[in-house]
Parts: sequence; C-alpha cells; structure tokens
Amino acid sequence: MENESPVTALIVDDEPDLCEMLVFEFSARGYRVFSASDGQEAERILDHEDVALLLTDVRMPLCDGLELLSWVKTRNVYRPTVILISAYADITVEEAHDLGAEVVLTKPFRLSELADIVTRILLPPERRWCTPPVPAPVRACALHFSSFESARKEAVFDLGRGGAAFAFSGSTLSKGENIRIEVCFDEGPFPSLHGTGIVNWVRSGAEPKQLQKAGLEFTWLSEETRTAFLLWHSTHAQKPYIPSLKPQ
Repeated sequence: MENESPVTALIVDDEPDLCEMLVFEFSARGYRVFSASDGQEAERILDHEDVALLLTDVRMPLCDGLELLSWVKTRNVYRPTVILISAYADITVEEAHDLGAEVVLTKPFRLSELADIVTRILLPPERRWCTPPVPAPVRACALHFSSFESARKEAVFDLGRGGAAFAFSGSTLSKGENIRIEVCFDEGPFPSLHGTGIVNWVRSGAEPKQLQKAGLEFTWLSEETRTAFLLWHSTHAQKPYIPSLKPQ
C-alpha cells in the first residue's frame, strides 16, 4: 500500500481485547483504522468517513451486526466491503450472504486467514476474477435455463454481486469445494456464464426428491462471461453477495 492513500477500515466489536488486537493488526498493515463498540457508534463513523472495509461482530448492544449490515447495504451495496464475525449460530452463511456480507468468520479465527481474505475481497471484481485457479477444479456443474428471469422466479438460479445460487440434482456438493460452473440461457442478459467458484453453502431439500441448492462465490470468470457479467453487475445494484433462492 506504499505511495497510495491508505485503505480505511472500521472494526466494530464490544469485546475490547479483540477490537484492540484487530485495530493493531490492520494499523500495522498500513490501514487507516477506526473502531466502535456497537452498531450505533459505527453508524456515526460511517456517516463521516469513507470506509472501504467493515469488520463487525454480530452480537452487540444497541445495534447488532446484522442491523448494521442492513443499514450499510441499504445506503450502498458496494461499499464498504463487510465481514461478519460471530461466535454463535446467530445466522447461517447463506443468510449472511443474502443480506450483503462478503465474508462470514467464526470466532476464533487466525489473523493470517483474515489478512488473506481481506486482500482478496478488496480487489476490484475485474481483477479478482481474471486468473484461472491452479489446480483446475475436477468437477463441473452444467445448467441450462430458458431464461434468466424464469430461473429466478422459479428459484432455481440467481446472481448476486459476488456469485450465484443454483438448484441441482445428483451428487452432493460440499462446502469449500472448488467447482467449474457452466450455465446457458436461451434468453437473458448474457447467453452463458462460464467460470469457477468456491461452494459457500449447501442446502438439501426438505423432501428426498427435492432439488439441492448451493451458493457459489466466483473465483474466476471467462473473459466473455466476465465482460457481460460486469456490465450486468454495473446496472443491477444487487444487495445479496450470493443470493438465497426464494421464489419471486
């Protein structure tokens, strides 16, 4: 970050020791850092500072992390980048991504892991999605729909700012698995979507014959897909980072 304006980060946690540790860590890495002990204090800072990165606990007094996330994404879905931190099962990863969080971390976590995540998610999407993964994924998920809009209405495929959610049958996907995805549309904002991603959540149907559903965070998009998706991305301010699948 030398010769550049420092990235501004806001740490929100009512545990003083953890808050102090995170402030020290990000300050040492060259960030301009603010801290708050609850969501209301964080909102006051966000009203006056151009914050690029928000790390917030979920359980806090006055205004918790979920209320803060909702407030932030209602104002601007793109900034700041939000990481939710929780020590409890207050919310599923699926729900957090649907509310707009880019990352969900569970306490305790490693600072090195957090630093790697922050470096990745602060990259602009056009840079983050331009390098194919090594090694390449060994499994592919191929999907075909008559149109993007019909797939959304039927709750079998949807797009967010950072990935896609889709329904599938057959072999089960695993959380954390790296897969290739190939989606084709007869009608839609783009004819196809080809790339790779990390499975962030998996949900099985309530009945044995129901489709399974998964949320995929994009790690690479083909050049053709990337151009078309970024154009769609720029004209559709999607609050969900990865949407949950709900009939429209």
